[in-house]
Amino acid sequence: MSTKRLLIITGTRADYGILTPVINRLLTLSEFTTELLVTGSHLVKSMGYTLNEVVANGHPIAATVDILDDSQSKYGMAKATGRAVTLFTDEFGKINPDLVLVLGDRFESFAAAQTAVLMNIPVAHIHGGETSEGAVDDYLRHAMTKLSDLHFCATQTFKQRIEAMGEQPSRVFCVGAPGLDNILHLERMSKAELFESIDAPRLFSNIPASKLGLVTFHPATRETQQQDPKILVDWLSAQSDMGFIITAANADDGGEALNESFRALAQQQPERFVFIPSLGLKRYLSALSHVGVVIGNSSSGLIEVPSFGIPTINIGQRQQGRLKPDSVIDCNMDKASLDSALAHCQNDVFRQQCQALVNPYGTGNAADNIADALLQLDWSQLGQKQFYDKP
Repeated sequence: MSTKRLLIITGTRADYGILTPVINRLLTLSEFTTELLVTGSHLVKSMGYTLNEVVANGHPIAATVDILDDSQSKYGMAKATGRAVTLFTDEFGKINPDLVLVLGDRFESFAAAQTAVLMNIPVAHIHGGETSEGAVDDYLRHAMTKLSDLHFCATQTFKQRIEAMGEQPSRVFCVGAPGLDNILHLERMSKAELFESIDAPRLFSNIPASKLGLVTFHPATRETQQQDPKILVDWLSAQSDMGFIITAANADDGGEALNESFRALAQQQPERFVFIPSLGLKRYLSALSHVGVVIGNSSSGLIEVPSFGIPTINIGQRQQGRLKPDSVIDCNMDKASLDSALAHCQNDVFRQQCQALVNPYGTGNAADNIADALLQLDWSQLGQKQFYDKP
């Protein structure tokens, strides 16, 4: 096999963290030239300018493409997708990849998949076949499945779902969730190192881990966005015996309003709250080792967090339909429901059950599985999709 050029798309701190073990594994293989196209919120200062993290990790960057403006409205996202297709076309033409690799359900990855298909470049998609009915994600994820030639999914259920959409079984690989690879292999920070790095050495010095929470809450349905910040902020503020690390919401419609609310809370009560635009992969996983509960509506609460043996309070409908381990407690966005969920998560018997849980999303070897699939691939067959009618 001649050397193949792989182009991996990353548009957020979250997808980069998940992709990191895959990038690292592919970079060890002489059969591939592996590079990144960095775009989206990586290039936004208010969201941590996480391009710096990619550079610091030494991952080769083929291009940086700025597609976002100051708007986070639904029109801003649509316009950013259009800009991305235009600008990605130019970059793909220069780079000339043999395969474009995308992850998940973000509009940046969706734009990359569209562009690649229209330029006759094969696409590989990670984390297809999943459902999350409370956001636009489902539309994009399933569309990306149909735009892709190869599929690297996390569970057998997701594999069956991809095949039900007409994808050939021989091109659907059940590899596990790449984010779990990080948990096994990444060196974590001590509690003191973590709190020093987020400029909060005094903040939680007298608060036990069981009373510390990590909050990651993103925009969900358009109907509830406007009321979500105040309800959640008021509830967090009322937990007077707890401390919280809050990470920024993503760049979707309503994200900046959420961040303004969280930022104000941290400024008003600095003894109990710290707001961080981006923890980055190492600090995020380290934080999961030193908190007692994760609160929000991020997919990480369902996929990575269970491997740490701690509970997740999953708020609202953003992850509705996604496979949920038993450590995940669903609740509505109201005080009574949040109170009930927190009480359940602080129950000693339930916490012991969380610690004994086996994560259904895999065992932490997804990167090796993806690399093996690409090494064994008949590259001459890519770009010739046939619909699979499942018997």
